[in-house]
Amino acid sequence: MNKRTREIVLWLLEKKQYQQTCNIAELMRKFKVSERTIRYDLDEIVDFLLANKCQPLQFKDHGQIELNDDYEKIGALLGQNDFYSFKLSKEERIDMIAYLIVNTNDHITLQQLADILFVSRSTIIHDLDDVRSMMSDHNLEIVSLRKGLRVHGKESSRRILLMYLLRKPYIQQYRLDDANASIFEVQDLDILREIIKDGEIEGKRFLTDGSFADLLKYLMISIERHHHHQFVEIDYALNHSSMQNMASHLMEKMDNYFGLEYRLQEEYLLSDILYNLHYLSRNDTDEAMMQIQVISKQFIDALAKDLNVNLTNDFQFYQNLTNHLQSTFKDIDMGYANEIELLDEVVKKNRLVVEAIEKNITPLERYVNRKINKDEIAYITIHVCAAIERNKYQGQQFTILLVCNSGVGTSQLLLSRLKKYFQFYVADVLPVHALMTYDITGIDLIISTVPIKEERCDSIILHPYLTDEDCILLGEKLEVMKSKLNRVNTNPSFQRLQTMIANSIAKSPLDKDEIYKNIIKDLSSHFFPIAPSDKATLRELLSAHIQVDVECKDWKEAVEKSALPLLEEGYLTEGYIQQMIRNIEQMGPYIVLAQGFALPHEAPDMGGKKLGMNLIRLKEPVSFHSQFYDPVEFVCTLSTIDKDSHLKAMFHLMNLLSKVDFCENIRKVKTAEEIYQIIYEYEAIL
Repeated sequence: MNKRTREIVLWLLEKKQYQQTCNIAELMRKFKVSERTIRYDLDEIVDFLLANKCQPLQFKDHGQIELNDDYEKIGALLGQNDFYSFKLSKEERIDMIAYLIVNTNDHITLQQLADILFVSRSTIIHDLDDVRSMMSDHNLEIVSLRKGLRVHGKESSRRILLMYLLRKPYIQQYRLDDANASIFEVQDLDILREIIKDGEIEGKRFLTDGSFADLLKYLMISIERHHHHQFVEIDYALNHSSMQNMASHLMEKMDNYFGLEYRLQEEYLLSDILYNLHYLSRNDTDEAMMQIQVISKQFIDALAKDLNVNLTNDFQFYQNLTNHLQSTFKDIDMGYANEIELLDEVVKKNRLVVEAIEKNITPLERYVNRKINKDEIAYITIHVCAAIERNKYQGQQFTILLVCNSGVGTSQLLLSRLKKYFQFYVADVLPVHALMTYDITGIDLIISTVPIKEERCDSIILHPYLTDEDCILLGEKLEVMKSKLNRVNTNPSFQRLQTMIANSIAKSPLDKDEIYKNIIKDLSSHFFPIAPSDKATLRELLSAHIQVDVECKDWKEAVEKSALPLLEEGYLTEGYIQQMIRNIEQMGPYIVLAQGFALPHEAPDMGGKKLGMNLIRLKEPVSFHSQFYDPVEFVCTLSTIDKDSHLKAMFHLMNLLSKVDFCENIRKVKTAEEIYQIIYEYEAIL
């Protein structure tokens, strides 16, 4: 076999090992060749398998391809470290040298490297400058000793580089062939997958399939390094406590099965790795996330104004954008490759949107303290375009579950294209590996970009780029669903029930039309329910939680008095209040959202017990040292318990504060009850 056919087999082996599927379209994108070329390669692979008395490839619907024999048997056919018959390119050789050096527990000589890779010693010497450059990018250094080469640097940096290198199929094959390269048996990997899936469910965070595979690799590395007594440095500092519960859960499970000794620094590094992976949905929050939620709303309002599109009330856009930005602004380079072809297409077709984003990107750049690059702008463009498409097309909706093996950006682009032609309520977006345990109650249709085995619900497979053929197939599917729904809506028993109620109401002296509409609405909701929202509203959170004419001498006392009723009722702790004050001191008055209005808040792991809000109107305004919005008259403390449950209330509040008449009215009235009534009425029409 040639180099590409060998890599195709390795890719199919990895997919089989991770219980994932692969199709011809995916191979075309990965290897950047035509469908005809891929089919020629697959024919060559079939000949190779048959010649070695293996089962041929299995070809299924939608171009899906599967290996029939187990991956150990096929892997063995590719040769024992066969770098003699299969020559690595210079780039691949550099990766391989880096892996061999960084993974050694002691030192490795130039001659050992040359022997493993079947090249000359001088070739290794010429490659070392590039290897050193790679190491330097990961804060590592190659040191030449009399005995050979070894790496100096932190264990945490080693593991991140190893995780990146283990994505390479030729390194995976080396580990598969070399009995000393890995301590894992097949059943061990199965156990690790189950541990990760259990952690996802426990933490309500679902990784993309790519990040799921990366986490599996990292856990393998950490266990192997532990067995060789290579531990995370004792001074490693935790950066992201929001993922510590999930990390602790994974560590406990691994300790029980693999007999590891618990070390706090191992948990800290795992927490930071988890934070920097890609998720289709996540439920962690920290102060950084709270800032992103505030900045995102300001960014959306500015975009809506420049594009002259109503985006300010699109809660789904707000939620998707904040989730995307949380995954984008990372502090560990995980080496993820962007979908360049997709991003170029998005930018090319949406220049006006890109220009509006670039014009209003400054608050986000100020937050991350760097320039937002063109790829990041392209991904933001995907979310904006999806919101614009939602704004154009409204009507009857089905409840859809989208299964996608790519990231959030790709899934949002697919959704925007789908919604250009069809009407959906998207209940969730899942990776393939999370579908089996997902409760599909209330789901009308599963749309997947990869083949799935699902018998609980109707499903359809579409290409991520949504071809014309896909649109026709989906249209036919939806027509069948609509016809079924129409038969339900015209059910004679249901019609008779409507008539009976109408006759009964006719005898009532009250507003008959209004009563009739309300009852029919309730019955329709019962027979044809829409998935309920789990997000609390302002009117729910502020009921009995507003006080007026509160006296405070400065902003600190205003924060404390705004939080006091929540403290007394067990919504938060004293530590939560003090942390809110410390954050304002350290980060400035970013919590002042509009003229005269502040929203103090903190991450839930700082002492949030119950979701709640408490609003006070000060007798005399105080200064929060805000450049634009001082003095502050209203202070509303928000007690958070997770990333999402407060989001709709905060989103509604920021929308109301943008309305001049709303702000004037809450200042003019005299009582807490009147303020609450104004909030109730304005929120109801958002």
